[in-house]
Amino acid sequence: MQLQFYNVINDELHGSEETHQVTDPRTEEPLWPCPVATTQDFEDAVTAAQKAFKTWSLTTIPERQALLVKLAENLQDHADELTEIIRKETGKSASPIDLTSLHISRRIENKTRANSWTADCRRH
Repeated sequence: MQLQFYNVINDELHGSEETHQVTDPRTEEPLWPCPVATTQDFEDAVTAAQKAFKTWSLTTIPERQALLVKLAENLQDHADELTEIIRKETGKSASPIDLTSLHISRRIENKTRANSWTADCRRH
């Protein structure tokens, strides 16, 4: 499995001349190169985050909850691929990672539902 990784800044993919070779710690097999962010990448990311916060701060709780549900669904949709990547990067077997991926997406869903229920109670 040869994957291509990027730094994502303001919804744009950024490669780098400098990369870090990821290695499976269990087998010592080289896996894939990952880009190393430059100082300019960092500055651009901070600027993009500050700009995004202005918009994000205007979103309502239900809008945020809907986005978190989409995130949980996306994690579940790609759980097999994410599990394989994490398994190779950490040297762990798939079982603990499957549980971790499932736990993260369920926690997002449960938290979102609980906050929605709390908000409904406050309105009544």
